Amino acid sequence: VLAVPVVWSLARPLDALSLGEAEAFHLGVPVGRVKAAAVAASALITGAAVAAAGGVGFVGLVVPHAVRLLAGTGRHAVVM
Repeated sequence: VLAVPVVWSLARPLDALSLGEAEAFHLGVPVGRVKAAAVAASALITGAAVAAAGGVGFVGLVVPHAVRLLAGTGRHAVVM
């Protein structure tokens, strides 16, 4: 949540960076700081999203294998 306002505030400098680093520098964008802030904030947001959805991903990986162990892999197994 804390990184979202940081990314939001970087919208215009990132737009300038889409023109190229030299052009953004000449427009007054502190290129090094903007790049570092963008990487740090996006890493925090990505980490938070993975932490929030990690349980769902774990269940999605484990449950099919557990069901296969319980149901077996013979001809009579249900095919989805």
